[in-house]
Amino acid sequence: MTEQYRNNYFKLVAVIVDVAFLVIWKYIREKILGLDSFETFLNKEKHKLVHIYETSQCCECRIVNITGERLISRKQLLTLYKSDERNQIQDHRKYTQICICKYSAKKNIDVGVVDITLANYIIQKCGKHELGIDNWIEQIKDVRNEIFHLSDTQEMTDKKFSRKWTKLEGSIMGIAKVISSSFAVETEKHIMQTKKLTIIGDYMLKYEIICRDYWRNKCAEFESAQTQIIEEKAAALYHTMPQRFSKLMEKDCQKSMKRIETINTMVDKINVMINIFGSEENLDMFDTAELETEDNKRIIIPVFMQLDVPTSWDKTKIFEAIDEFRLNGTPDMNIRIKAISIDDLNIYAEIAKMVLCNVHEFRSEINKMMSTMLSEIDTTKHEDFCVNLKVPDMSGVSNDEYILETKKEMHKSPDSSVNHQCSTTEIDEKTPTTEGAFAHYPASVKYNLPVSVTLRQQFNIKKSKNENQIITSCIKRGNTLVFIDSGNDRLIICNSDGTDIHYIPLSYDPWYMTVVNSNTVAVSCGRDSTIMIINISTRSVTLTINTSGYCYGISYNDNNLYVVIDTRIIHLMDLTGKVIRTIPLPSDSIFDITVDRDRLVCIDVTSIYCCSLDGKLMWKFEKDKIQDLRLVTTDDEGNVYVTDINSHTVVVISDDGKHHREILTTSDGLNWPSGIYFDKKENIVLVCNHEDGKAFLFDVKKKST
Repeated sequence: MTEQYRNNYFKLVAVIVDVAFLVIWKYIREKILGLDSFETFLNKEKHKLVHIYETSQCCECRIVNITGERLISRKQLLTLYKSDERNQIQDHRKYTQICICKYSAKKNIDVGVVDITLANYIIQKCGKHELGIDNWIEQIKDVRNEIFHLSDTQEMTDKKFSRKWTKLEGSIMGIAKVISSSFAVETEKHIMQTKKLTIIGDYMLKYEIICRDYWRNKCAEFESAQTQIIEEKAAALYHTMPQRFSKLMEKDCQKSMKRIETINTMVDKINVMINIFGSEENLDMFDTAELETEDNKRIIIPVFMQLDVPTSWDKTKIFEAIDEFRLNGTPDMNIRIKAISIDDLNIYAEIAKMVLCNVHEFRSEINKMMSTMLSEIDTTKHEDFCVNLKVPDMSGVSNDEYILETKKEMHKSPDSSVNHQCSTTEIDEKTPTTEGAFAHYPASVKYNLPVSVTLRQQFNIKKSKNENQIITSCIKRGNTLVFIDSGNDRLIICNSDGTDIHYIPLSYDPWYMTVVNSNTVAVSCGRDSTIMIINISTRSVTLTINTSGYCYGISYNDNNLYVVIDTRIIHLMDLTGKVIRTIPLPSDSIFDITVDRDRLVCIDVTSIYCCSLDGKLMWKFEKDKIQDLRLVTTDDEGNVYVTDINSHTVVVISDDGKHHREILTTSDGLNWPSGIYFDKKENIVLVCNHEDGKAFLFDVKKKST
């Protein structure tokens, strides 16, 4: 990375850490806390905030019921609250699953402890919902994630820097203006001072803050994924058989997370016991016959480690030692720590499968980590120390999702990345299909959701692992596929088997796309307030339309464009950009839309809405499991398909909004899916992942009528 590009990168880091954080904290202090201290506020709003972690009904839900969501990790919750089981009220446990009386705000806590994600949820759950705030914080969070991924993969060119800086500056100033005009002037000066810096002070400290902020939330996603299935089963059992709930759940936990190995080791006089928990599917992981396979040498397994340390030990010193081990880690290490909680010493790590396959090698690697950690402890005294290591069920995840790229793979020819799974739409017995998963649905139902979704083709449009693609949208027209690569401001065009890849460079940051005709697409460019009409045959921009606000989702229907403006309203315009009329939206956070069958279907982050073409709401669909919707499409019968990037799924909802199914998951190759498009002529759905370059074509089979 050149000095200029390096400076560009750290200027972005600095403006987030030195300006964005301060502005968000000030907004919370002045617009949410009022005259209260942060400690008082947290105790007042405890019921709302505890339920962004606790999903079970609590003692206060008897008065005001709140549907809990696992949006943060326990570590993040304990950033705000201390937990003392002795404060629970026994009578409360008779009627509800948890007593939140055990939680109390930390003494003299300051707003400055919250990260961007926590701040976002505090504002969402307890704020005044002022226009634009949620979107601005989301934009800041997105740039934080983008620059984290860029750090080791691609240079921060002046063009990329300018685009990301503009996005950050607009979001930060938007929040600052809501606080006060004088503060906005002060903030603008601070931003400009940061931009003019030639040497970024404490740049590595700022980078460390960004990394910790990012991995806290990755840890939350991992923790949520591991507990989601058990929690759903718990909720179902609790509502149907409350008297047998506790006993049944105890058996289920033993079945789902069985102790599959116990390893003992000694560090001086400290007896270290490592309990490894996993599902039945994990048992073959410890089969030493698999040790020398090439795959196992390149596969990494995510694990969750809980340290049970003696009460006399200094947790802060242990944290610092492990954190140093994390920061000094190298890519070739067999155990790589990704995140650690200072409160409860929970660790999110990745371990090479070849190490998990070999008890002796695993003990050796654990010894290295423990020796680092115990360097701050008096090991001359006899103590027992326990590590509980939880290995997720990997049976539904394909190996190539965890295989690290080797030099040999990096030099594969482009054709080798194409996976010819099936040449026709007929379902082959050996081809992966979801039909079995749908078999339990009764055949008598009248709605016509897909019976099966079968992989036809998988390919990769990413030519190099160092290429920083961010795919946000996709379409299919006959044998031609078009993808938006927002990371490089371009369209990617290829054949339906992933061959003959070429590009159309763009002058703006593209995000959403719609088909106009067989040769033409319309592309909206968000914060650039621009729509481009592009001929994909001649690879040229034929018209540029300026919009009155930020433009998001876009859909072509009956010779007109429907465009989401500022996430709050739709502009119906002709192909010259002339606005014919405006259409109200059912939410002020709408990002994507599609128009079909005289209906308008739109989505925000957690809900799907179906409206008439004049904006009247016909139905709304939302489920707790839906976490972060990205794009929406419909089939020829009005069924609605959406990508949920955080849960790595595609969900289909019936045309009346009353029924739904999860039809694609990580087991189908989905990894942060974003773009989706349904080809109504061929009954094929195209899905693309956000960052790894993978795209999939699935044949969709429905019941015969």
